[in-house]
Amino acid sequence: MKIVTSKQMADLENLSEASGISKDQLMENAGRKIADKAIKVLLEPKESLVLILVGPGNNGGDGLVAASHLKNAGVKITVYVCLGRKTPDQKIESLKELGVEVIYASKDTNLAALKKVIGKSHLVIDAILGTGRNRPIKGQLQQILSEISKARNDFSKPVLAVDLPTGLDPDSGQVDPSCSGADQTVALSNPKLGHFTMPGLVATGKLSTVDIGVPERLGSNITLELITSKLVSSLLPKRARHDHKGTFGRLLVVAGSINYVGASVLACSAAYRAGVGLVTLATSEQAYPVVASKLSEATFMPLSSTDTGEIDEEDVDKVIAKLPEYDAMVIGCGLGQHKKTGAFLSRLLLENHNLPNIPIVIDADALNFLAKIDDWHKHLNSDTILTPHPREMGRLLKRRTNEIQENRLRIAKESASYWKKIVVLKGALSIIASNQETTRISPFANALLASAGTGDVLAGLIGGLLAQGLSSLDAASCGTYLHGLSGEKISLSIGDSGLLASDLLNEIPLHIKSIKESYGNK
Repeated sequence: MKIVTSKQMADLENLSEASGISKDQLMENAGRKIADKAIKVLLEPKESLVLILVGPGNNGGDGLVAASHLKNAGVKITVYVCLGRKTPDQKIESLKELGVEVIYASKDTNLAALKKVIGKSHLVIDAILGTGRNRPIKGQLQQILSEISKARNDFSKPVLAVDLPTGLDPDSGQVDPSCSGADQTVALSNPKLGHFTMPGLVATGKLSTVDIGVPERLGSNITLELITSKLVSSLLPKRARHDHKGTFGRLLVVAGSINYVGASVLACSAAYRAGVGLVTLATSEQAYPVVASKLSEATFMPLSSTDTGEIDEEDVDKVIAKLPEYDAMVIGCGLGQHKKTGAFLSRLLLENHNLPNIPIVIDADALNFLAKIDDWHKHLNSDTILTPHPREMGRLLKRRTNEIQENRLRIAKESASYWKKIVVLKGALSIIASNQETTRISPFANALLASAGTGDVLAGLIGGLLAQGLSSLDAASCGTYLHGLSGEKISLSIGDSGLLASDLLNEIPLHIKSIKESYGNK
């Protein structure tokens, strides 16, 4: 699903009109879908009062159409016209004929009528300003939004925003101080870039997107995408009944040390849960006995250890000799920062000019090692996937973490283009940027995943998909989506804290199965 700017959305609407789909029809479709969403929010629609705040443009028109559908469904409606609409307004006149109460802010002294209706309402629909908002909010509209904020924050009145909460910039994600935010936002046709950029992410609330009739083909040249289950289903490998473990790839995981045994276990387990046929763990001799007792399914390649239990550089040739037997490699989880481990990584990744051209996932301590080396990216093939969290990304770029967080999308795209690698910038709404044009955003922002070991699960999950033949971009996209979806489902049971990274493992194959079945990928 394409993520658009305000200009791109306007272009799509104009192209739709040129292809025979009028803006009136788009508005009718939008209003009907908004009404459907509102009815789902209301516990007892026919016993409820819905307040719809409308503005002067198309966003307000969508709200008026929604009012008509809700009224016909038996919902009690009050329309509050916040900003002047052209008169006569046929949509408003039609609502009056249906018995809908219409209040004009211009005639509402001290907003007394608004305050009274808000107090009785079960749902507030914000259809004031959409993608056209481009200046600070002042005057009476500022006062109206203040009343909505009070109702939402002090009295838990739910707010449903049409396309964007009023005051949220559709492109930058910046939020006007007056913006009340929303509990739910219904994006029309396509989600907007501002929905995924802080602080817009918080103001948006729970985001859903509805089809209003804009042909999907019209956005084929837009390069920013939201990862959806439909996309993931189309990318996941198909599995025939007669296939065997060799069909589903072989993955080498170079990970772990005596102090970080769990990281290697989580990465290998996640790869198996992703469906890979065989996993070999290359780890230090000191860590090997502990890992082997916890990981029955993997094969092992014990490597010489430092005196503190990390991988020593002595056996790097052993790993290099075995690499041609594998379809992909994951490296970095729990390796530690011993200088001899750094020498091992340098010889394996940067100095080995005969390194087989297999895709590699580089995570955690391997990223921290690369950050110390100039021009490291010139030694790695373009199928390489980097999976930094914001602090690791800051180290790679020699920038502060808060700078990364303030410019996540731009920095991820620029870095992927310069390094010619796939970058998975982890965090709320993880970003998958490619060295081509395509950039994808995961829809999940879940504090539950802020727990040690979840990154190891993600690295192994992506590696498992890589070994099964997915491209680096697609493996990173599917792995990130499945990882976030697993966390989302668990949060429904336990809330936003208390996750063990291992809890994700059993969820992964369940969601793969569900997604495949939903879209006929069997």
